[in-house]
Amino acid sequence: MKNRQPQQRSEIGVVGLVGMGRNLLLNMAEHGFSLAGYDMDLSKVEALRQESKQRDVHGVANNQDFIALLRQPRAVVMLVPASHSVDSVINDLPTHRQPDDFNINAGNCCFKDTDVRARNLTAKGMQFFAVGVSGGEGEARHVPSIMPGGPKVAYERFRPVLETVAARVNDDSSVTYSGRGSSGHFVKMVHSEINYEVMQLLAEIYNLPKLRLGMNDDNLHGMFNAWNKGELNGCLLIA
Repeated sequence: MKNRQPQQRSEIGVVGLVGMGRNLLLNMAEHGFSLAGYDMDLSKVEALRQESKQRDVHGVANNQDFIALLRQPRAVVMLVPASHSVDSVINDLPTHRQPDDFNINAGNCCFKDTDVRARNLTAKGMQFFAVGVSGGEGEARHVPSIMPGGPKVAYERFRPVLETVAARVNDDSSVTYSGRGSSGHFVKMVHSEINYEVMQLLAEIYNLPKLRLGMNDDNLHGMFNAWNKGELNGCLLIA
């Protein structure tokens, strides 16, 4: 299927249409932003086209077509596996032909790797923006928690998008600028570590009453369900 070039170019491009990438793209599209999605896997592109028929979304499997779809200055959001995949996207997409263009790495990456990429791209007059996104695939679609960090000018450029698509608590958007460099990915690392510690604690709480007190699954379900309706409620406490 040939993708027709839109008269109005897309505000944002997303690379990686699996899981988090596809869902975050659809989240932005559902809030009225125009987007282009790119993945080398044509089946992922076709799936995006089917799922976003009523939205201003253009899916492509060719990197040149992808770049052509983006208005300048170009904003490219990467949601690909960490390590060499991020570098491959940076090197393969001819995005940074102008200093105002920038990459947003919204996938999980070691903050030290982010520091290296930021230094290398800054030396070439390019911008690199690191964003931690928490909540998993379902939350990326509807209520992600977002931890941006990097050049302040890049944050201000992307700030309206982040604040619009993020979860809201008491009318406040769950987006906080973390600072320069790799701070976004560093904060996400700490955030994830706390999540895993809480999950371990919940596993212990589930296991001990079952083994030591003889509580069955129905009893435990009732206990966790009651907690989730009170002040202990949270996305990690699912009965």
